[in-house]
Parts: sequence; structure tokens; C-alpha cells
Amino acid sequence: MSDVDSIAGLEAIMGKAPPAVNLKVIDHVDATARRWLEASPLMFAEHVRLNKDKGLGARIAGAFVSMPGLMQRGLEKDYKDNLY
Repeated sequence: MSDVDSIAGLEAIMGKAPPAVNLKVIDHVDATARRWLEASPLMFAEHVRLNKDKGLGARIAGAFVSMPGLMQRGLEKDYKDNLY
């Protein structure tokens, strides 16, 4: 996988974010946003797995992205709790 160094590069891989993501006008993750978010953690998880650091923070991050559904639940909670 190549490095993503621009918004256009990210959109080429992930597609454009639904307008509500940028406007933050809903209090839940709708079906369109959910599909986009479900694909997004793949690029982050892969990045974490490439980390050669063996420190505590790296091990915690590695465990976090390796547990099925944990990242998605974390994203949903953050979206709900930090929506402004």
C-alpha cells in the first residue's frame, strides 16, 4: 500500500466523506458514514501493524487494532461523546 499524502489521495482510496461528516449535523452514525468509517480503520490498523516499536504504547495500539470490533466501538463512542 502506498503512502497517502493528501486529501485527494485519501479520497481516491476511501471515496468522499458524506456531507454530514463535515457538517456534523446528526447525533448518530448513519449507514453511509458507517460504511466509510468501517473501511477507514483498515488503513490505520495496517499502519499500526507496521510499527517496529515494542514499547507499551505500541503494544496497546497493536492490541486495540487487532481485536475484532473494538476499533469500531471506540469510533462510535468517540463520535457520540465528542460530537460538537
